[in-house]
Amino acid sequence: MRSTRTSLVCGVLILLCALVGSASAAPVRDAALDVASCGVDEFTGTTLDTTRWSTVVRPDTTGYSVADGDLKLKALTGDMYGDRATAKNLILQNTPATGGWAATAKLDSKDFNREGQQAGIMVYKDDRTFSKVVVINKGSQGRWFEHIYTNDQQPRLEIGVDTTPALGDSFPADVYIRVISDGETIRAQYSGDGTTWSPIGRPAKIGAGVKVGMYAADNAQDGPEVAFHSFSLNALSDEFSGTEIEKCRWSQIVREVAGGYRVKDGALEIDTGANEVDGTAPNLIGQPVPAGTWEAETKIDLTTAAGGQQAGLLLYKEPANWVKAVLVRTGDTSAQVEFVRVKDGAYQLDEPYRVTVPTTLTSFYLRMRANAAGQATAQYSTNGTAWTDIGKARDISDLSAAHLGPMALRGNAANLVTAKFDYFRVRPSVAAACTVNGTVESGFTRLWNGLDLAGTTQAGPGGFDLVQDEGEGCRLQSRGGLGLLWFNTKTYDNFVLRLQFKTADATDNSGVFVRFPNPGTDPNVAINQGHEIQIREGVAGDGEDQKTGSVYNFDRENARAAKPAGQWNDYEIKFQNGVYTMTLNGTVVNTWTRTGANGASAGYIGLQNHGTADDVSFRNIRIQELAAPAVTNILDTIGITLPATRANTQIRGGYSFKGDEMPPSNTVATPGQDALDDVPLRMPDTSGTKANFASFTGKTYTLDPADQKAFTKFHVFGTTADGAGGGTFRFNYTDGTFADITVNFADWCGTPTLPAHIAIGPLSGRYTTGGSGSDGARCSIFHVPVDNPNPTKKLASWRMPTSTNTGGNVRAYLMAMTLEEPGGSFEMPDLTGVNPFPNDNTAPTSNLQLQGEPAASGWHTTAPRITLTGTDENGGSGVEQIQYRINGGSTLFYAGPFNLTTEGDLKIEYRAIDRAGNPEPFKSISLKVDATAPTTTSFTYPTDLPASGWNDHEVGITLRSVDGAGSGSVKTEYRVNGGEWTAYDDTFSVGGSGTQLVEYRTLDVAGNTEAIKTLNVRVDVKAPTTAVLLNGADPVADYIGAVRVAFSRADGDDSSGAVATEYRVNGGEWTAYEGAFDLSELRGYQVDFRSEDLVGNVENYKSVRFTVRAQTVLGSPTPQAPSTDKPGKYAALEDVSSKLLSTSALRAGRFKVNVSCQGVSAGTLTLTVDRATQRKLKLKSSTLARKALDCGDEGRATVSLTPSSTVKKALARTKASVRAKLTLRVTGAPADTQNVTLKGKS
Repeated sequence: MRSTRTSLVCGVLILLCALVGSASAAPVRDAALDVASCGVDEFTGTTLDTTRWSTVVRPDTTGYSVADGDLKLKALTGDMYGDRATAKNLILQNTPATGGWAATAKLDSKDFNREGQQAGIMVYKDDRTFSKVVVINKGSQGRWFEHIYTNDQQPRLEIGVDTTPALGDSFPADVYIRVISDGETIRAQYSGDGTTWSPIGRPAKIGAGVKVGMYAADNAQDGPEVAFHSFSLNALSDEFSGTEIEKCRWSQIVREVAGGYRVKDGALEIDTGANEVDGTAPNLIGQPVPAGTWEAETKIDLTTAAGGQQAGLLLYKEPANWVKAVLVRTGDTSAQVEFVRVKDGAYQLDEPYRVTVPTTLTSFYLRMRANAAGQATAQYSTNGTAWTDIGKARDISDLSAAHLGPMALRGNAANLVTAKFDYFRVRPSVAAACTVNGTVESGFTRLWNGLDLAGTTQAGPGGFDLVQDEGEGCRLQSRGGLGLLWFNTKTYDNFVLRLQFKTADATDNSGVFVRFPNPGTDPNVAINQGHEIQIREGVAGDGEDQKTGSVYNFDRENARAAKPAGQWNDYEIKFQNGVYTMTLNGTVVNTWTRTGANGASAGYIGLQNHGTADDVSFRNIRIQELAAPAVTNILDTIGITLPATRANTQIRGGYSFKGDEMPPSNTVATPGQDALDDVPLRMPDTSGTKANFASFTGKTYTLDPADQKAFTKFHVFGTTADGAGGGTFRFNYTDGTFADITVNFADWCGTPTLPAHIAIGPLSGRYTTGGSGSDGARCSIFHVPVDNPNPTKKLASWRMPTSTNTGGNVRAYLMAMTLEEPGGSFEMPDLTGVNPFPNDNTAPTSNLQLQGEPAASGWHTTAPRITLTGTDENGGSGVEQIQYRINGGSTLFYAGPFNLTTEGDLKIEYRAIDRAGNPEPFKSISLKVDATAPTTTSFTYPTDLPASGWNDHEVGITLRSVDGAGSGSVKTEYRVNGGEWTAYDDTFSVGGSGTQLVEYRTLDVAGNTEAIKTLNVRVDVKAPTTAVLLNGADPVADYIGAVRVAFSRADGDDSSGAVATEYRVNGGEWTAYEGAFDLSELRGYQVDFRSEDLVGNVENYKSVRFTVRAQTVLGSPTPQAPSTDKPGKYAALEDVSSKLLSTSALRAGRFKVNVSCQGVSAGTLTLTVDRATQRKLKLKSSTLARKALDCGDEGRATVSLTPSSTVKKALARTKASVRAKLTLRVTGAPADTQNVTLKGKS
């Protein structure tokens, strides 16, 4: 009976779990392991234990078997690396739900014969995240071990770091591989003897909820069979509920003394041994220490009055390197708990390392914790709830290959006492709450809060872990890559950024990205549109010349000032008015003036996690925003006035536009007189007290950084005085390029030529400086739309024409500029440079109305109707447009209510944008739409049905359903011949005889039901029947003279139909029946006959016996012997149906042979191969199958030949056809033979 403790069993595999003796003894396999206790599979059966091995990924049952005490796992073509998850037969079991565990495999690598062949342990989350720990053939380099961790399809492999050195020919073919987990982080080891272990690669934080098991593959072609001798899996925790210590878990006992420890009454008892850990103290019991951040806890009872007696927890690597947390009597009247580290033989007893406790403390709890910084701490408790620190954190980074467990010793005390350990529990360590590192200078704020990941978003793979350094606060430690942790609360234009960073190794790579747009989840946005301020020092000759302080791929550093790896660096990055200044540890290492398109406007800040081989930490990240440069006011002429301000006009001749007939001062609106389009413009101040035109004198207007975007059109609003004219504008882009565009206006009282047109006007007249009213001249402001020749480039500024191109008295003026974005949004900069949006800084508000109720499932089964509306605030510029998008797709422009025909689990985002260009943040609703029923497809087995449509056996039917983007299929069902509907769960068979109507359909979660589909399956498993007539009547026994023999056949209704009849006379050759025939020779006859139908069903032959006699002349009665000959004795093989001539039919027990006899009965039928085929199949005998037979009274028999399991496996291994011989031996008759060819797989 299997133990109910298999989910918490031990199993760090020292192969003889019950072996008692020195932990350094060589492992043996001369007795079976206690599988129930230790969670070990030694593969002693003949099939895979699917209770234990509950998952096989991409199964191929021809690729594995259990025999001779091994799991034989073939290295089939495939691999597990990055985005290549193609390996077959990942044979897996669940790991413990909580806490640490260890898995160990022993396997034979002797048959590796080609580079790339590999086998070992697979730790599997899914096909995107997994770790493989394998021994691999590396061609001319021989074998080595490697631990390759793949996280979200990103592999981590650095030769020499994640791989061991080549093993050499002397390393055993039988190897041991071990994986130890704290429940989240795994590490790997290897061994040639199961006793001495060495590390493989780096730990991997793969997380909980994984499966673990066996893996073999060849990344080029099918490789050899790899024998796994054993596999163990155990939880590291032990409740000591058995009767003896489980050495498969406690795999190391240093200086073991039998009888000095025991498991009794639910506790582990250890007698305190003489001396110290680094001396001769016996029975130091341990298991491999987990990877990552772990915590070990125990409850101890120790009663003693003698100084030196102690018990606790021990992390032990070797006599000169270990750490212990113990309660120790320091004298007859004193006691303390202490946390002592010994490194390279030196005791670290610097305070604090101990806590004084009363001598009455005899029952207590101890805990040891390891953190991500490679440090350990210890605590004790009197009740298991409230814990007290013991001393300070100690470095254990050199103890990653140590063993962890309970210990008891007595130093120099004379008499032993017994310490009792109630349990030993290992689990991931609870991370200490972060404390903030560093201080913030005046004027700065924290960019990272120093406590958690609030206000950040991870883009791309990998990420950053929070690590609390004892006494120093938290830091961000990079993990995996290539990714980006960006601070998502705001963008920064001009700033000073300060932080500290350190690398674990000189070649570790990272960077600080600045001035990039919202990247969402794509780190390439920061790479392609921002600037990376490099962090990397490297080593000579490593191929990377851009060091810390470089603006990566733009400008190299000018100086070097980094501290060695492992030390914190102070890093300052300053950006002001287009100039970067990088200061490292007080030294300016680079300055650079920005050029090009990258980082052209304010943006976000982020930290790079470069790759799996890079370990970079950050802390104390703070920022100071600097003032932005002032935007230039290019308005320099008063050309719009009111009656009271007409004297202020500055247009030559003293004329001005009537401000009271134009849109209101400082408003954003679509001019009412513009009948050609509805492009909005920003009105300047029209009071006549401030400049409201920009003359053509070469001034430059620089866009606010937030407005530096790509624009498709430039809409120029202006006019001329005293004639037509214009000038050439220079539009400057953020990448340093420019475009010159000439814009011409008609005379202000003239008529423009398309595409130029009137935007405002014609007005009723002009004001004059000397007059009291209007002069009646009907003048206008013109609108000239201009296509941007570089619509994908971001516009930074434009320079006004230096003069009006016609010369003379003509003067051209710009009143407003509107910039059109892709999709029809507009930016309308304020040409005074004072306030980009003086009257409308508030975005409009949109609303979505949904018509149509979902079904009870929560899914809409008809397309819902969506109506969007938008409103702007009172006095606002008005709603320009409403946009929406579905599941983050392309932004669409709302044109009116619509039916949502897109199906799936949808997120509809929508927003309104006003004429000032203020966009509302996207709002969203979630809904599910599935108006389409699923689709089911049927597949039959065999795949190719006969042309006749009839089958001679049951037909397997597989149903597959798809629901597109819908709610998903919830149930497929079928029925046969109008019977009850049956839920489909796997391939089903349809048999019987006749035509069977199969109906099927699928229902989805939303409630849609597919229209019934049908499939007609025709099966004929009944042979036809044959009748005989002799001389046109039913047969009798004796006939005078010739006998005419005739047959008739029938196959019943709804069947494939009889197609042939054959007969034989007195055991002769079978002859096709083509019509009646005569038998005239005077003798006895046995005529055998049978028929066959279209699908090959053959009738068991029937016989008719009769005698043909001569006419008798009556005379004197004289006794005489009968004159009729009897048919002779014989036994014959009939031809085997071609459908049965295959190795698969023989293996399945479907190989049937018909035999006929006359005058004989008992015998045997044998199927054999020649010696060459026997050797090829690796069989000990040439006989494939043998069976006794008896023809009985009917003189016929049907014999089914079934081979042994050994022959079945041999036939399963071969793809080739097999030639064999059938031999029939029946007592009293000559032997009959028949050569057959059994068709193979290929």
